[in-house]
Amino acid sequence: MFEKVKNKSMNILWVYVAIMIPMWGVFLINNVALNGAFSQFGGVFPRTFSMTGFSGIFTSWAFHANWQHIIGNTQILLTLLFFVSLIEKNPLSMIISLIGVSGFFTWLFGAPHTMHIGASGLVFALMGYLFASIILARRWIYIVALFIMGADYWY
Repeated sequence: MFEKVKNKSMNILWVYVAIMIPMWGVFLINNVALNGAFSQFGGVFPRTFSMTGFSGIFTSWAFHANWQHIIGNTQILLTLLFFVSLIEKNPLSMIISLIGVSGFFTWLFGAPHTMHIGASGLVFALMGYLFASIILARRWIYIVALFIMGADYWY
């Protein structure tokens, strides 16, 4: 019993470390220390066939425009990452896959001649994963997560 709690706690900790530290680190270095100098290199440029266009698929989640943007994404990500880490066996690989998938679909369907940044794609991918898990895999425990997030949003 204690071993299982320890493993789940480590999952949650590693996911937070792997997602939150790079996200906040990139934001603080880019927006505070460098005054946004690297913003044009980290975003998704839809349907642009260049190295910056493709690299943004995997890096855009770490770049944010301002304090409200990163704080808003952090609030919902803390909850989503907690529940996914608590329930999934290998949450970090699943989250990295969702980053790639959401970045690719942003690249494929995003507005032309724009740059997309922020972890909102990851947030929506995680929400879609929760809904799909409830409906397709009948993981009813995710309903509890959605109720808690809904109550938090309503409050």
